[in-house]
Amino acid sequence: MKEHAYLAAIDRLLVHSWMCLIRVDDLMSFMSSPVRVELLDILQYLQFSIRSGITQPMYKVLINLTSHVIKRESHQNNSFDDKNGECCLKTAVMLLGSVCNFTKDPNYSDLPLHFLDLVCLIAKVYGHNDSQTREQIQEESFWETLETMRKWRRSTFSNKLLNEWNHLHFSVPNEIKVWNNILKVSFSREEHTKNWRSTFMKDFEGKLKNEKHVNQIGIYCTTMEKASNTCPSLCSTMEKCALEAVACICQVLERDWLNHFQMKHKP
Repeated sequence: MKEHAYLAAIDRLLVHSWMCLIRVDDLMSFMSSPVRVELLDILQYLQFSIRSGITQPMYKVLINLTSHVIKRESHQNNSFDDKNGECCLKTAVMLLGSVCNFTKDPNYSDLPLHFLDLVCLIAKVYGHNDSQTREQIQEESFWETLETMRKWRRSTFSNKLLNEWNHLHFSVPNEIKVWNNILKVSFSREEHTKNWRSTFMKDFEGKLKNEKHVNQIGIYCTTMEKASNTCPSLCSTMEKCALEAVACICQVLERDWLNHFQMKHKP
């Protein structure tokens, strides 16, 4: 293929034919060859390649591959035409959905986050030139991405937030890292970024509030120093929940004390 790379410049469909013959772990080498492999070709190839699932060896390859593609596209400083950009964005969102469906193990949770970063990068490049059509495509893609990640997060981390036996620790150690990485995501449109962060902040707050009040206070006290530096957004939510938990406990104690006082001094 490398020896006959000049043929791909004559017939663009030849790249598609060649890509059908290579494995996922050979794609990086193929992309480094003189053959020009377009982003849409890569996305469609990956969507086809993972249709039956993602094996452990494939997981490592996909991590390296997405990192390479993100780096490559970030340094090109180009923009999509309407048709190509729309296809790239829609395919990337669809690919993210497939990756999320096949990645339910919390130990492999960084893979969907890599593909999420790729979607965001494509959306930013595609939205560089505003038009009514592009705004509509971006709007649809954003909400689909949001729901895909919320569904994936709920199914992958269906556990209780805090450890059942030691409530001062998270039950899945890397879950807090996933929450933080999700909240760091930004989009080309400011309202999308605000909607994204407020949605996941509410989701995190809701999960934390499923814990007992005393445990909400305990996890904040034990993690606030580290969390304030590594994940300030989550730290502010944990602080809010802890303060509300303190207020609730105080109300219960006050009510119990009043009941006890009234019973003791009952005529």
